[in-house]
Amino acid sequence: SEEDDLLREILDLFRKDVALRLQTIDEALAAKDPEAMWQAAHALRSGAANLGAMRVVSLCDALQDLGRSNSIVGADAMHRDLRHACGRALAELAELNQAPH
Repeated sequence: SEEDDLLREILDLFRKDVALRLQTIDEALAAKDPEAMWQAAHALRSGAANLGAMRVVSLCDALQDLGRSNSIVGADAMHRDLRHACGRALAELAELNQAPH
């Protein structure tokens, strides 16, 4: 149906955005760049919030706060948690998309 196609497209866009933002956060951490980290976390947070991925939103908020305080201390662990939360959110959204309507 048209609704299913739209949902698939939204999930595909979110999947691509997750990959891009997680890579940007990786690069920001490697470069010790808190501003780039919080900006990528902020961008990821928006898409996650729109899809109800609240654990992702919470972790993005924490990374944003850390980066805005000009720090990356502890960001590696938060980033690992964020990567895991994104994987779970994508899996749950894909399951939801497969469920009968």
